[in-house]
Amino acid sequence: MNLEVLKNECPKLFKKLPDDIIDIRTLVIVDDNYEDAITSDEPTDMESDEYNYMVYVTPTIQELIGEDGMIKLADSLDAHANIDDFYPSEEDLFGMLTDMNRDDITKVVFKALEEIVV
Repeated sequence: MNLEVLKNECPKLFKKLPDDIIDIRTLVIVDDNYEDAITSDEPTDMESDEYNYMVYVTPTIQELIGEDGMIKLADSLDAHANIDDFYPSEEDLFGMLTDMNRDDITKVVFKALEEIVV
């Protein structure tokens, strides 16, 4: 996924972000959900065999959209037709089961954020 493409597709969102953003992962991280991907010692109920991707929303986005925006983001992702199962493990970490690839998931997340930004 190219940052410039996202900037063109989500102008309201990127207008509110700092100009020095050079990497998508400083905003949203979409990774395969491998069993060892969750490295915290804290127990989690998000199993790798139930959700094939993890989406982490960084503090930069969290601060921009606020708590209500995070709820709207979770609701939007949960309702998306191409996401078979969605689990908000934490307020900023979501598990999802989908046939989409990482780039497609990233687009879906950013389009949802574009709709949330006022």
